[in-house]
Amino acid sequence: MRLLLLAATVSLGIGIWKDGIEKGWYEGITIYFAILIIVSVTATNDYLKDKQFRKLNDVRKEKQILVCRNNGKTETISTFDLVVGDIIELKQGD
Repeated sequence: MRLLLLAATVSLGIGIWKDGIEKGWYEGITIYFAILIIVSVTATNDYLKDKQFRKLNDVRKEKQILVCRNNGKTETISTFDLVVGDIIELKQGD
């Protein structure tokens, strides 16, 4: 990115110096525009990947456990559904 920014700046300067401000800015601004597109696409892609990773990580954290509720029955529920008063039945490996 730094190299592209440097190339855009140099191209802009040389273009203005050789062809004047009216026509010399095209190439340098085009490189800046390409950099803007690359950064936007990369940032969007990173954001979507991070969002998907967080979603998968939340699913990975969810575990099913056995609990005994006030009615005396044993139920299999998610760890996110635990409430005060639930009695967790622990087995080997839990």
